[in-house]
Amino acid sequence: MGNIYLVRHGQASWDRDDYDQLSDLGAQQAAKLGDYWRTFEEPCAAVSGTMLRHQQTADGFFSGFEQRVPIRFNAGFNEFNHEQVLYRYQPEWRDLSVMRQYIAQQDEPDRVFMTHFTNALARWISGQYDDYDESFVRFRSRCYRALTQMIEETRLSANTEEQPKNTVVFTSGGVIAMICGELMGLSHENSLKLNRRIVNSSVTKIVYSAAASHQTQITLDSFNNYSHLDQLGPRWVTRK
Repeated sequence: MGNIYLVRHGQASWDRDDYDQLSDLGAQQAAKLGDYWRTFEEPCAAVSGTMLRHQQTADGFFSGFEQRVPIRFNAGFNEFNHEQVLYRYQPEWRDLSVMRQYIAQQDEPDRVFMTHFTNALARWISGQYDDYDESFVRFRSRCYRALTQMIEETRLSANTEEQPKNTVVFTSGGVIAMICGELMGLSHENSLKLNRRIVNSSVTKIVYSAAASHQTQITLDSFNNYSHLDQLGPRWVTRK
């Protein structure tokens, strides 16, 4: 059997113009995961999406782990364009500062943002609009295809049927949710609901049959494990 560990990036800079970089806490979350991982089996391989927050999470992880393995980059593990999803729903939010100002003025900003984001996602999922660079169906298909292609490449490169493969993938919550949704046969809407629960730097484990001579079997083994943060206190457990 082979193991794939899908790691959501550390907390991003959700309150800045450039979301695609880790906050100070996000960098610490990644390092804490790497430090925690030292008690487990060393990864044989690492894959990262091409977004900056993915690469920074990988760097933080291996800094905490105190060892490195070569990292391959795969844009198939990149997140959907959440900014475009938002401004197709509310065109004035193309300027993110306008959205942040509006949200900050609300009595319950987190709840108000989630309501609008849920509505924006519903518009995207509906398939009734063609003003997105990537449709929801294409996004979901792309995420699962990235996983299955990576597994096939790993299986074919195995030296023996018994050889275990432990691959760490640094990616985003939406990607993890789509992969889990495919494995569990969930609807589009229920797949995206998983995304709301995925904690920054959490680990979702997938196991697969590693023998190149057999048909691939892929199974979700565990979801959204953030044991490395639980012991540190609630401020460490974020979903941004």
